[in-house]
Amino acid sequence: MKNIKGLIIAIVIFSIYGLVMYFVLGKPEQGTTTNNTPTKTATYYMVVGESGIYKYEKNSFSKASKNTIEALNNMKVFVDNKYFGNYRLKYVAKWNLLNDKYEFVSYKGRLLAVSNDFEVVPREYTVREINDDDKYLLLQNYGISSFKYLTTNEVVDIDLDKNGVEDEIIVLSSMEDNDNINNYYNLVLIKYNNEVITLIDERKEDALYVYNINSIINILDNSNDSIILNKIEGYLAESSNVTNVIINYKNSNYVID
Repeated sequence: MKNIKGLIIAIVIFSIYGLVMYFVLGKPEQGTTTNNTPTKTATYYMVVGESGIYKYEKNSFSKASKNTIEALNNMKVFVDNKYFGNYRLKYVAKWNLLNDKYEFVSYKGRLLAVSNDFEVVPREYTVREINDDDKYLLLQNYGISSFKYLTTNEVVDIDLDKNGVEDEIIVLSSMEDNDNINNYYNLVLIKYNNEVITLIDERKEDALYVYNINSIINILDNSNDSIILNKIEGYLAESSNVTNVIINYKNSNYVID
């Protein structure tokens, strides 16, 4: 009887000790394992053209390195938004594609490559020029009334969130009036569910670049598509430099990543 009583007392003491340690040390935070080892956040990689090298984590894009891309075994490759195959990427003056025999595979067109575990689907779309309704929107919202010197004149009608309401992506660059810098401007906006979202509004001496649409993609089956722009520096010079702008849907709004 004494042994049973002692066992019960021991169990009670250990239970109380366990509860005290639980509340003193705290339970493991969300996103960690019980041995304090952080859980791994998924990291994906994407290459756009020659200079756009990105990693994607937690619904955000940031810069990555050529070495990181070259270290990947292979990537899913799209050319002009069409699936082209799976290849290893190697940078020698430009991105080159290598097959499983390490032979170079030629391609011609706009390159988009993503890591194999990154679910990215390029959307099909048609580009048109601004119409009278667009011009009215631009006049009322941005005071733009001159469309004489347009370097970029692109509008895409597309349902970005697949809710049955067609949205608009409008990209305008006016950079060719060599006599009057006051006529320079760049505008990138989205008419999204009948609301106008301004992504880029550059005027006069601040209008240093030319923008155009590179791709519209869906990432990891997100409810909203993302947009990739080309950002061209020195468009009217003998040589130009092309980087990218990624427009992502975060916190219930479209923003530049």
